[in-house]
Amino acid sequence: MTENNENSNGNKGKKKSPFSVYWIYAIIGVGLIAMNVFYSSTSSLELGKTNTFYDLAREGNVDDVTLVTNMRRVDFKLTEEGKKFIETAKGVDFQKMKKALKDGNKFKKGDVVFSVKLAGTDYFQSTIDEINKQRVLDKKFEIDYKIEEESNYL
Repeated sequence: MTENNENSNGNKGKKKSPFSVYWIYAIIGVGLIAMNVFYSSTSSLELGKTNTFYDLAREGNVDDVTLVTNMRRVDFKLTEEGKKFIETAKGVDFQKMKKALKDGNKFKKGDVVFSVKLAGTDYFQSTIDEINKQRVLDKKFEIDYKIEEESNYL
């Protein structure tokens, strides 16, 4: 009996630390995820007017155009000529774009992605078709676009 009492008394003297080593791993994991989300994604800016996009498309100043059908949205980047055009253009959306180009890539890699909400995807497709017909008549390249659906898992 005395032996059991000694073991139980010996364990009572040692207290467990409330801080576990696994908390360090959790903090490191959360930090890595946060860095990935905030520093490796592209910047994006939503514009107010669809005509801003159409004006840029008529001049061939857009690139990497994506029609997101389920969100009724168009995402696009600017060509080098488009970036030069934005520097001199006037208008609220153009001023936003100019600021985004200036400030958008300080911490994030890649080009700034601009987006425009659409009333309907059919109107967008018919308008781009008309723009492309005119661009072909003017012996300029057509504006290509991808059609995608966006999944929101959150």
